Amino acid sequence: MKKLLTLCIILSITTLAVCFSGCSSKEYTSATYAATEEVTAISIDVEDRKVVFGESTDNKVSVSYYYNDKENYNFTVTGEVLSISQNNSKEWYDFFGTSGNRDQRVITVYLPESTLKSLSVQTTNFDIVLPGIAISGDCSLYSNGGSVQVGSLLVSGTTSLSAKDGNVSGNIVGTYEEYILDITIKKGDSNLVSKASGSKLLKVNVNNGDIDLQFVTA
Repeated sequence: MKKLLTLCIILSITTLAVCFSGCSSKEYTSATYAATEEVTAISIDVEDRKVVFGESTDNKVSVSYYYNDKENYNFTVTGEVLSISQNNSKEWYDFFGTSGNRDQRVITVYLPESTLKSLSVQTTNFDIVLPGIAISGDCSLYSNGGSVQVGSLLVSGTTSLSAKDGNVSGNIVGTYEEYILDITIKKGDSNLVSKASGSKLLKVNVNNGDIDLQFVTA
């Protein structure tokens, strides 16, 4: 009797999950946000999104993304800082059956050649991909559940790169001697170790992944 009751419960849950999966499947629509104000800094705080940066073709900051009636974004510019956050109205059953939309769970930010004053990106379950860029202030990149990949990253202030269940890799513009290194690695390998001497701070924190960063010339 107990086995029969357990089987019935499992079948009921499975049936509900399949039903909600079909009901909660939402088509995404592509869209573009173009900043009309001057942008010298960017702050992105999202979940379940890959964040990619590319080169602007019109010397302006713009963002391409996908949205539906349950998942959208807020774009605000205050004091020349572009802030990007999510505006979601998902119910608990909307989280079923969404794994097939991974190719549309991406935000692509297009930047002009001019130097940013600061950059902050935080996401979950996906990678952050940042090509060669110059930042006159601080840079902070963190993925909980994905990797952080940087091209030739030149930062005048503090550089903070963090990943949980992912890797941190790429190129840092400058010399090894130039940087104070604050390296934290758990359950992984690192080609860098902490050192106290230098004029700029590079902080790297990886849990359950590897660190592979190279120092390169500009």
